[in-house]
Amino acid sequence: MTAPVPDENIMRHNVPNGRLSLLIQKKIDLELITHIFKQNDVGFFAALFAATVILVGLYPGHHPKILTAWYIVIWMVTLLRFLLVKMFLYSIFPEVNISLWKGLFITGALLSGMCWGFLCSYLLPYDNLMQLTLTLFIIAGMTAGAVPMLSGILWASYAYLITSLVPLIATLIWADGSEFVLFGISLLVYLLYLILISINTHTIITNTLGLQYENILLLENLSNAKRALEETNVKLDHAAKHDPLTNLANRSLFEMSFSSAILRVQQEHKGLALLYLDIDKFKEVNDAYGHHVGDLLLQKIVERIIRKVPEKSITSRLGGDEITIIIENVDNPDQVAELAKNICASLAKPFDIQDYNIFITASIGISMFPIDGRDTDMLLRNADKAMYFAKERGGNNYHFNTDISAIKNSFITFS
Repeated sequence: MTAPVPDENIMRHNVPNGRLSLLIQKKIDLELITHIFKQNDVGFFAALFAATVILVGLYPGHHPKILTAWYIVIWMVTLLRFLLVKMFLYSIFPEVNISLWKGLFITGALLSGMCWGFLCSYLLPYDNLMQLTLTLFIIAGMTAGAVPMLSGILWASYAYLITSLVPLIATLIWADGSEFVLFGISLLVYLLYLILISINTHTIITNTLGLQYENILLLENLSNAKRALEETNVKLDHAAKHDPLTNLANRSLFEMSFSSAILRVQQEHKGLALLYLDIDKFKEVNDAYGHHVGDLLLQKIVERIIRKVPEKSITSRLGGDEITIIIENVDNPDQVAELAKNICASLAKPFDIQDYNIFITASIGISMFPIDGRDTDMLLRNADKAMYFAKERGGNNYHFNTDISAIKNSFITFS
């Protein structure tokens, strides 16, 4: 039997235990039917071969016309069962009508068993020991061979065994002669034995499949738990390094990122710019409109800044309305000046927040590596100092900590 394939609906959704058991049972039923249908080609061939042997062996005896009609019927039943199997195997969604497929298979087993039961009831050659022995031998072989092929669907096994053997048992018990009665009792014991074997085989198969599906579910649940834990860890790590209001890097991540950026530009002999931005009179906005509006305003400010800064820059919120921007691989301070000018112009445009039309401006201080410092603390202090100089001159402006011509000369020396 092939290993079961886990059902995505079972694997990916949390359902109550009762519902889970029902879903597993449906998958087991589908697996059993698929397994049985795939191996029944051999059973169909064996049934037609046995019927042909019966026809050839019993034809010289009584009722040749009835025997021929019986042979035609068993061929028709077997072909119908064969077509049923092929329809199932080529069905796109066999699990949709699982009960129907199971019912049709049980019906096919019942009809096949009735054909053999009819043979034993009306065509058994009591007057010819060789023919009788041949018939009993074939019936015993057919029923024994049916057990492993039908036990997956227990009612199919019951239907075939009972309709095949009970008419033969009744015929032998009611026949004249103690030897026939003995044969009938022996066959009754044989029938009960086959039923017990069918039950035992069915139990083993279903328990094995059930255990396989439970193991698959357990592994999938463990995998889902691991995935959920990893996602939680990622969220916790993100929360530890980012500002919850603006989703910008917080002070901790800024310091780590800034140190790494300084190391990179040192190795590549490139320049680096730190822009320190502060919103002019942001406290007055909070006092006038409330902190909720102030928070919304800060989010809108960050959106405009993000649209202006280069793609690989690092933007952080150190706290309050203090925002820093790290620009790596700066070749010319003029490009930094142009960026600061564009940010100031963008933020000077009015913000529509709720029912308010709010005007703000920003002051930006700029420190440059390496002329304004070679470590995080020095560059941050100088950018902060330059920002306050811009604010004291009225705001809505930017200011370099070092004169831009001196910066250009230091770049030439540094490179």
